[in-house]
Amino acid sequence: MQAIRIETTLEKDGELVLHNLPCKKDQKVEVIVLVASAADTPAVLETGRKSAAERPAIWEKLSGMGKGLGLPSDLAQQHDHYAHGTPKR
Repeated sequence: MQAIRIETTLEKDGELVLHNLPCKKDQKVEVIVLVASAADTPAVLETGRKSAAERPAIWEKLSGMGKGLGLPSDLAQQHDHYAHGTPKR
């Protein structure tokens, strides 16, 4: 089953209209409607989740990995030397 996400705003009470779906006539589809409300916003904020702009980039998170483990600082560049004993480049 293929999932298609569409966010829209209802124009009439109780009526949802979707256009330009990649479906053919008589094709069976399943629709799940998630209703967003103003009350949903504070709940998300209470979880402590930050927006993408507020979160550190992945490379900032990973930059400290391996520190304090006693690994050589040139491990990435010289991995063949440390793993296989080849001469350093």
